Amino acid sequence: MRNVIYILTLSIMTACQTTPEYTPNSLTTVQTLNQAAKPFNSMLALPDFETDPAVMEQNMEMTIAHANAALDKVASLSVSDVNFQNTIRALDDLSYEADLTASRIYL
Repeated sequence: MRNVIYILTLSIMTACQTTPEYTPNSLTTVQTLNQAAKPFNSMLALPDFETDPAVMEQNMEMTIAHANAALDKVASLSVSDVNFQNTIRALDDLSYEADLTASRIYL
């Protein structure tokens, strides 16, 4: 019985909450979006899309070379030198760069 009362009270509380006012045009420019993203150490930018197959191939080769260099750097670490920054973050950065290039190529 206690659980039923708790669930009913919780349901009423969530059903009655108001949503914050949203104005769709409040963050419409890249500059204002970047100002909003600044506290999170983020920057928004439109990607430069490759329009030439030779440039696509060059960027893919460059991304693969950067990925291989990053993987070699992680693989060369001794067990005592391994930490979050030089392994997990390095792999995440590598994945981001590869995904960014792949996304541009697939469009």
